[in-house]
Parts: sequence; C-alpha cells; structure tokens
Amino acid sequence: MNEYNSIKNSFSDLDTSIGNSRGSTGSIPLEQQRELLICEAKAGALPAQKLLALMYKTGMGPFQKDAKQAVFWYRKAADQGDAEAQVTLGECYDEGFGVEKDESKAAEWYYKAACQGNARGLCNLGIDYVSGTGCAKDPEKGFEYLTKAAKQGNARAYRCLGICYENALGTPKDIEKALTAYKKAVELGDKEAQKYIDELQPKVLKAREDAEQRRRLHNPTPEEREADRKAAQETARRKEIERAQSKKPELTGIVSILVSVGAILWAKAVWDQQVEGSAYIILAILLFFSAGIGFGRAGSSLGLRFRTGFLVGSFLSVALLHFGAVEKDYPYAVTIYLVLAGLLVMVFLLSISRKNIRLRVLTRNNTKK
Repeated sequence: MNEYNSIKNSFSDLDTSIGNSRGSTGSIPLEQQRELLICEAKAGALPAQKLLALMYKTGMGPFQKDAKQAVFWYRKAADQGDAEAQVTLGECYDEGFGVEKDESKAAEWYYKAACQGNARGLCNLGIDYVSGTGCAKDPEKGFEYLTKAAKQGNARAYRCLGICYENALGTPKDIEKALTAYKKAVELGDKEAQKYIDELQPKVLKAREDAEQRRRLHNPTPEEREADRKAAQETARRKEIERAQSKKPELTGIVSILVSVGAILWAKAVWDQQVEGSAYIILAILLFFSAGIGFGRAGSSLGLRFRTGFLVGSFLSVALLHFGAVEKDYPYAVTIYLVLAGLLVMVFLLSISRKNIRLRVLTRNNTKK
C-alpha cells in the first residue's frame, strides 16, 4: 500500500511540475501524462526512470504490468548510480522477475548499492554472504554488512542479526542479543520477527534461571547466604515436626507382634501341661525383651525405641499373665501383674506427654521464625 501511495504522489508531483512548466493549472489527461513520463525517462531523467519502472512493475496508473519493461527502466536508473534502483534490480535477478534468475548478478548489484551505504543493499548483501548465495560464503563478513544495515534502522537486518546470534553465524552464539535484535525488528515494523521471539523467549528465560542458580551456588551475596541458611533450618524443623507426628512401627515391629503371638500360643501349650507358675514369670520377661528388640527401629532415638519396646512387651506380658497365671492363682502372679500393669500405664502416659510437649515446642519455635 505504501508503494502504491508513493506512485500516486510521485505521479501527482510530476503532473504538477509539467503543468507549471507549461503555464497551465489544469490537469493533464492520463494518456498524455503517460507519454510525458516516457519522454522524461528517455531523456535520462532519473526520477522519471524510477517512477516508470515502478509503475511497470506494479501496473499502476495508465501502465499495464510489464516485468521486462520494469527491469529495463530499473537498469537505466541503476546505471546512473541510483542505489535504490540497484537494489531493486538485484532483487529482480534474485526472484527471476522480468529477467532470468541469476543470484551472482543479484549479489553484484547489492554490492554496488552497499558501497553507497544503502541499507537495503547492505542487508541483502549480508544475507548473501551469510548463506553463500551468489557469492562465496563468509558469515563474518555477512554479519558486518547486516550490522551496518541495522544501524540505519533496517528492520529486516535486525531480524537477520537475531538469526545470526541465535545460530552462531559469523558471531558467537548469544540468545540474549538474539532476542534483543528480534524485538528491535518488531519495533521497526517487521512482524515476521515476532514468531522468532515466541520461540526463543522460553529458552532465554530458562537460561537466565540456570545462570542465576549457578551464581547463587558459587557466589551468593551475604543476604542470599543468610536466606539459604534460614530456609534450611525451616526445612529441618518441618521435617522434625512431621517425624514427631507420624512415628509408626516399621516392619520389624509387625514381625515382633507375630513373634509375641507365637510366644503366647507356646505358653498356652506349656500351661496345658501343668507347668509351674514360675515358668510364666520367665516367659513374661522373655516376651518383654523380644518385643523390645522387635521394635528396636520403631523410632529415631534410643529412648523412644526403648519405650516402644517396653509398651508392647508389657502389654503382651500383662495379657499373658491375666489370661493364664492369675486365673490359676499361681504364687507371685498377681504381684507381677500389678507391677507390669502400673508400669505400662505410667510409661504410656509419659510417652504421650513428652510427645505432646515436643510438638508444642517445635510448633512454637516454627511460629517465632
């Protein structure tokens, strides 16, 4: 659309200039304008040649689209040293528009325009060097041309620089610079660069996170070091609370219960054979220790392991004495029964009380932190 507006404005300017030169303020018929433009172009007027080439290329105004005529007049303007015409002629060779496709000739015209500092010429020549199209491949030289074009505000050059940075073409790989170049291209109106931003953005964010983690690992600031220490303490405190709240017997405890049940069954068999009551005393002691050993890994501390074993062993011993020796009224059975029952209740209450106190202390410390 901008190209069409340019044609209309240029044609209007030409119409005005011709009218002024003839001392007329009226408009000139379209066909007469066409003939006047051709005459001006044949006379060597550079603006007329460029305008005529553009109108043949697009088919605007009184001209029908004619690729060969467009190339003819672009060549006329290019031979006069016009950089824009040289670039456009090179693009015609690149695309095979109105002329046989020839990438080498395209690169030659780009070079002529680039020597004059033309941004489009610099950009197109840079692309050719990076890709090796129409000339020997030289990514470093191509990167230099693209940089010169970008400094002039060429949006396409910025997009190509982003590609070079992202893929290490003529320059070390740097995805941060690549993302910056893509964003600049979008700012200058290159909408195609947006898809490159969408693809590269997650990679850049991930790289930033990794770099930050490495920095904190090898060179943390005093504030970060203190924050990490507090975080580690908090994690340890929470784990301690969880352990205190969820102490459960392990597989060895289950095995101990099975062993104890087996001991009770064995005691019943001994009882049926009318064994003296003293055997039950010995059996109760052995049962207590077997349960304590079986629950030896139920807790994390020696005291907790002992209390767990004592509770289970006492419970089983009391059950054995109650359902065995006491009913038969053996000597000392009642005394042993009462002692073990009392110890069982005392240790159980002590264990629960200490656990609750510990939980409250840990929770209070956690709240203070």
